[in-house]
Amino acid sequence: PGWAESVTVSNNIAYIADWDAGLQIIDVSNSQNPVLLGSYDTPSYARSVFVSNNIAYVAAYYAGLQIIDVTNPENPVLLGSYDTPDDILSVTVYGNIAYAAVGGSGLLIIDVSNPQNPVLLGSYDTTPSYARSVSVSNNIAYVAVDYTGLQIIDVSNSQNPALLGSYDTPGEAKYVTVSNNIAYVADEWAGLQIIDVSNPENPVLLCSYNTPGEAISVTVSNNIAYIAYVAVYYTGLQIIDVANPVAPVLLNTIILRPTSNIKKCTISNNLLIISDNNWNELYFYNISNPAAPEFVC
Repeated sequence: PGWAESVTVSNNIAYIADWDAGLQIIDVSNSQNPVLLGSYDTPSYARSVFVSNNIAYVAAYYAGLQIIDVTNPENPVLLGSYDTPDDILSVTVYGNIAYAAVGGSGLLIIDVSNPQNPVLLGSYDTTPSYARSVSVSNNIAYVAVDYTGLQIIDVSNSQNPALLGSYDTPGEAKYVTVSNNIAYVADEWAGLQIIDVSNPENPVLLCSYNTPGEAISVTVSNNIAYIAYVAVYYTGLQIIDVANPVAPVLLNTIILRPTSNIKKCTISNNLLIISDNNWNELYFYNISNPAAPEFVC
């Protein structure tokens, strides 16, 4: 019913951060017939969602982090919340710690071991730019920070996060995901930036890939990158083989409708789920062969 901003899948259940419609929970065990199970009306716009151990962590814009028990997906229940000092745009959870990209307040590190009483452990100021997205791996947080690009932060000491390195991308870094020591940055008008972060103190650009429009998000699975982009009159999703990150190869492009607005996608087994926040819809594709995605519903 709202704008599908973000989607993630856990145990054949899709969780959608659905803007003013809050959290939507959908059974996708039968991809040809997805069924709404339940929903939770967040107090502000749901921008991003991460699910771990039957708990959904929702970045709810100016209402901060909402922590929701989804053990019974038909009746999700609020466990607790954390009021962030600025608009929260993205959240990921690693262990019992939530890492939040919080606009002008940068990276916030929140202890969620007791979800009914989340506690701020530390923060890292990314000003003068906005923290848009965060990915965490091996106690390192990778933050997409608008005009200053990729910031790489040591979070092994949650109370004292420290900058390890950074890479100033040519565009505006909107989204980041990390796979096998490579950071993939959706860099708006500059397309996809592929950066070697095996030495986080000295990240090295491997390739810059030009998308047909502004790259706004990227998902990577099995050496395939799925990039959502916005062009002048349409949006699309490019499917790119990044097995050789120095020379990525375009496999296919999905364009839903002329007036669609693709924000993000997620992968579950061989199922690609795309959120379209103009038509308030999810689209399902079989990607057992990523070069020839098959529309399911």
